[in-house]
Amino acid sequence: MAALHAKVISVEQKKTLITSANLSYHGQQGNIELGMLVESKKLSNRLTMFLLN
Repeated sequence: MAALHAKVISVEQKKTLITSANLSYHGQQGNIELGMLVESKKLSNRLTMFLLN
């Protein structure tokens, strides 16, 4: 049984990375992971406000 949970990092509310990958060998090399880079200040701000509330 596998579990998936997202990791999110926002840089100056301009770029946001949403990914399933851990910062480990398996997260970067061994596993099949999925991620998306959002390069939109508007969407990054909305996501930040969502996560903070």
